Amino acid sequence: MMTADRLPAGGEATALLAADKVSLGYAGVAVVHGVSLRVSSGAALGIAGESGSGKSTLARALVGDIFPVRGSVTVNGRAWKDVGRKDPDRRLVQMIFQDPYSALNPRMTARQAVSETLHVVRGVPRRDAGERAGEVLARVGLSGSAIDARPHRLSGGQRQRAVIARALACEPGVLIADEPTSSLDVSIQAQILDLLVDLRAEHGLALVLVTHDLAVIKHMTDTCIVMRDGIVVEEGPTQQILAEPRHDYTRALVDAHLGSPNSIGPGPKR
Repeated sequence: MMTADRLPAGGEATALLAADKVSLGYAGVAVVHGVSLRVSSGAALGIAGESGSGKSTLARALVGDIFPVRGSVTVNGRAWKDVGRKDPDRRLVQMIFQDPYSALNPRMTARQAVSETLHVVRGVPRRDAGERAGEVLARVGLSGSAIDARPHRLSGGQRQRAVIARALACEPGVLIADEPTSSLDVSIQAQILDLLVDLRAEHGLALVLVTHDLAVIKHMTDTCIVMRDGIVVEEGPTQQILAEPRHDYTRALVDAHLGSPNSIGPGPKR
């Protein structure tokens, strides 16, 4: 079973998020088969694979958006199906979506979107939520007139910062980022990835990074799983897997996306 735990002194790590032999499907068609993993505070786990590998479906189950056909996904030791919408554990796992435009309410400004989250999820009084929202948005690099602009007035990078701020406002323990830079210009991608690195370090967040980009996996995660057709074909320490892939599929991905394990160019800072 994949583990992304970091053990505290004198004891075993308790997983904030765990999947146990999870199988997922739609309309009776299985798309993920028997995946197990654990994510503890401060860990960084990569989920790699090409389109159709099942990685985004797995991400939806990890955030509690869909329930397994078999197996279980637990947050703070509790099955997602037992965690109500107003339960405090609901906010512990937050998603950063691939398309930030569709993730935002087009009628809300960035400040309003974060303010609403602070009020509904955290119980911050409305009279204070606007100011607090501005502080959270500034922390992710969104300031000035952009704070009070609606999504169609923002650039792709600004929209993704707003989505990250909204997730951060929940005070999560785990951020799940599903292809968080795929819709962004190349010049903006590294900025967003660097922001995630900084937030992880500053807040002790765990990060689950779902992407086809093995260079990003290499530079941002400690452990990873490689998925093909809904099955985990390889798992372990990221550096070891990418330097010495054992499975033919992983070797093909490394050759296609990285050239060779030792020829990877600069990535986001660690």
